[in-house]
Amino acid sequence: WQEALRSVPRGSFDVVLFADGVYTEEMAIVLAQCVEHCLADGPAACAYGAIPVIRVGAAAFVRELTSKGLVAKEIDAGPSLRANETAVEALENCSRDEVMQQGECILVQWQRCSPGAAAGDD
Repeated sequence: WQEALRSVPRGSFDVVLFADGVYTEEMAIVLAQCVEHCLADGPAACAYGAIPVIRVGAAAFVRELTSKGLVAKEIDAGPSLRANETAVEALENCSRDEVMQQGECILVQWQRCSPGAAAGDD
């Protein structure tokens, strides 16, 4: 992420994707800075990420993006999040909970706050 801050021109991407990339408060802040740096300006530009509900650094990540004028909207992934349980049980001969790390992530869409709108209006 630090390399992207140095080498990628600001606003290079209309879409930024990340998943389960928060493990420490320090790196959460760097990831947030990278997302904000790489995301293009404009109403169509979005960052999508899976944010762990209980993880060191998750709150720091959210605070950093919010402080940079990005607004979060949780995306309801519905039953698709648990759709592969049957496949895991068939292939691994055990339950999903036995093979997967415990924890929950939420899917979030981040966009730049439109001019004149206060962050947190959503």
